Amino acid sequence: MWTAFAASPCLRLWTSLAPESGKSSKRQWTTTANRFPFGPTAWQITFDATTPVELLHDVHTELLDL
Repeated sequence: MWTAFAASPCLRLWTSLAPESGKSSKRQWTTTANRFPFGPTAWQITFDATTPVELLHDVHTELLDL
């Protein structure tokens, strides 16, 4: 199973699609925010792989507009 990562241009928001802990057949989307690039995690949002990609797009659009 593969893992995918993407970062915002400011390197404060990171998104990954990775296997759920202990469940190699299920994946989850995780978006993590840092107060500064590569800093400690301030918060994160997790969605399972069945979440519609349109919802993920809307969440990321709102986060980047902040």
